[in-house]
Amino acid sequence: MNKDRADKFDEHLFRYLTTLRSLFDNQLVPNHHLSMHLKECLYLFGPVHAWWAFPFERFNGLLQHLNINNKS
Repeated sequence: MNKDRADKFDEHLFRYLTTLRSLFDNQLVPNHHLSMHLKECLYLFGPVHAWWAFPFERFNGLLQHLNINNKS
C-alpha cells in the first residue's frame, strides 16, 4: 500500500459517502464515520489484510453457537 493508493481510496470513499447522504437524506451510521479514518490506518499499518480482525470476529461467532452449559 502506498500513499497515492490510500489517497485515491479516501477520495472515492468521500465521494461515495457524499452521494449516499444526498440520496438518503443525511442518514449515515457510525460505520460510515469510522470508514473516514481508514486512510490514516492504511498509512500507519499498511494493507488491510495485515491487520483486519475478521478472522477473530468469525471465530467469536462460531463460539457463540457452542453448547457449554448443557442446555439446548
